[in-house]
Amino acid sequence: MSRKHQVRWEFLILFGVLLITLTVWGLVRNHQELAELQSKELTLKYAYSQREMDRINLQQKIKDIDSNTYIVNRARSEFGYIMDGETRFEIENPELLDNYTADEWQVILDDLQLQN
Repeated sequence: MSRKHQVRWEFLILFGVLLITLTVWGLVRNHQELAELQSKELTLKYAYSQREMDRINLQQKIKDIDSNTYIVNRARSEFGYIMDGETRFEIENPELLDNYTADEWQVILDDLQLQN
């Protein structure tokens, strides 16, 4: 073989190795980018599902707040309001009530209803 043909083969081999190296590097880089994008996608999907749950909870809270029951309960618990015909009791020693049975409570409640 002449020197001219030998240089061509060496050049072709070098070019082939370079081409294969660049192809493998590109594939590895694409695989890394794909893995990063998939990780970001999972993170975003999780964040989206959390926001969706928050949105649903807030919609339910708005629905509850807009009800008369919520308003009445809040007025009773936070401001001590009572409705017409009701009597408000403030228990100073609630630990004393722990010893009553269900039957004794029923007698007490019946007595209170009779007094009203």
